[in-house]
Amino acid sequence: MDKTEVYEFAAVIAPGAVTIFGLSRIYPEIGLLINEDKISFGEFGLLLILAYVTGHLVQAFGNLIESFWWRCWGGVPTDWPRSHAHNLLAPQQLSILPAKVRTVLHLDCPDDLSNLHERHWQSITRQIYAAVKNVGQIGRIDVFNARIGLFRPIFDSLKN
Repeated sequence: MDKTEVYEFAAVIAPGAVTIFGLSRIYPEIGLLINEDKISFGEFGLLLILAYVTGHLVQAFGNLIESFWWRCWGGVPTDWPRSHAHNLLAPQQLSILPAKVRTVLHLDCPDDLSNLHERHWQSITRQIYAAVKNVGQIGRIDVFNARIGLFRPIFDSLKN
C-alpha cells in the first residue's frame, strides 16, 4: 500500500474502533465484542469490519461538521483565491494564477477569479490537482489531506 493509502485506511478504522470502544464502555449491555478480556481471530475480524463501517459513519458526521465550519470561515481554502475571503496567496501569486491556469491547463480563465462561479472554480482546482499529480509533485498535498482525514474523525469521535 502507498503511504497515503495507509493514512486513509487508518482514518476510517481508528475512529470507528475508538467509537465502538467508547460505546462498549458507556453501554456495556450492547456487547460490542470488547466486554471480554480475550477475543478470537474471527471476532477480531468482525470487530475490524464493524470499525470500518462505524468509521465511515463517523466520517460522514465529521463531513457535516466540516461543511458548517468552512461556511463560517468564508468557504474552503481552495476557494479563497476566487472569493477573496482570506489572503491565502500573496498578491503577486494571485496575479499570476489566472495566467498559469490558461497556459498550463489550456483553459479560458478570467483575470479576475471572482468572475468565476464557485462550482467552476472547484472544477479548475480539481484539474490543477490532476496536473500537479501528473508531474509527480502531489506527495505533500496527499499526505496533508490524509492526515486531515485521520485526525478530524478521531477528534469528532472523542467529542461525542
